[in-house]
Amino acid sequence: MTQQESRDDIVLERVQHDRRGLIAGPHQIGIIVADGKVSAVFSEGRREVPTGVFRRPDVQTFLAYTRPFRLEFWLNDPGDSSMPDEGIVLDRPIITADGQLVTGWVDITFWVRHDGCVDTLRLLDGNGAVTKRHVAREVQGEVLAKVLAVDLRKHDMSDLRGNEDVLRGIYASLERELKSTLDSYGLSLTNLSLLWGLSVDEQDALRKKRRVLPSPSNGGKSVPHQSNSVTTDSQGTENGVIVFKNDDAGYRNWLRVQPGGYVLNANSDMRTTSDMRLHRATCWTLEPTRYRTLTVSWYKVCATSKAAIEVWVRQQYNGFVPVPCGTCHP
Repeated sequence: MTQQESRDDIVLERVQHDRRGLIAGPHQIGIIVADGKVSAVFSEGRREVPTGVFRRPDVQTFLAYTRPFRLEFWLNDPGDSSMPDEGIVLDRPIITADGQLVTGWVDITFWVRHDGCVDTLRLLDGNGAVTKRHVAREVQGEVLAKVLAVDLRKHDMSDLRGNEDVLRGIYASLERELKSTLDSYGLSLTNLSLLWGLSVDEQDALRKKRRVLPSPSNGGKSVPHQSNSVTTDSQGTENGVIVFKNDDAGYRNWLRVQPGGYVLNANSDMRTTSDMRLHRATCWTLEPTRYRTLTVSWYKVCATSKAAIEVWVRQQYNGFVPVPCGTCHP
């Protein structure tokens, strides 16, 4: 690990076993390798390590962590000296067909599969641990720079800011390549969010504006929250949900590039559940208009999957299940 990384950034690590074997706790996968061959993969329990009859085998033991991991990438203007608070800046500028520089944001959430964690070992590459940084390196080099560079250069900026067929096609292409790359290392893609063609003001709102939201899981106390950022549940695990508060531009952008997503309409106090409704992103009852504010009196909790929002709501509101919209039937 680097000095900037924490324990929460570790995806898989080499650990010491005791005389009784290796223990895997909750949300952990134990892996035992003897003489270069995997002898056991297990969850939450203890397994003995091989001892051998005539000689003691070379045994290595590992723990993989099944919590969600988030990667955030920025397509930045190389001349922009301001750096994002978090995430990775792609160092390869991408130019559209009409010669404009593409700026934007790519947010990915992944987790380690039990049936694929042995492949995650390949990311060790002589290190004692696999961190988010190692996964980001593979994603950045093999997928983001290449796929986005090829696809985005085929289109004008106007297409990226409004042509839904183009946006869906780029999203599908990136999702397909990401799933393939992550799958080769035993990882599953659980969420993908894209925003690009952002104006200077939209970039600033997405990257720098920090808000404070009341958290029902924190007794109604205010807790830090970054607008347009993946939120955290009461256990602090990232779950791929984006909350838009007083940020109509960011919400409109999200609707534009995620037409297949889902939106929870939540009262601005974020403490009551009686008026919460779950919608499809295309629901006409939430349709933006020129004179209508969208994220002031009501905040928008957004995700690319309905399950992600349902999990977020259950965790934040003590098991509450959001009521589906009677118009769009999500």
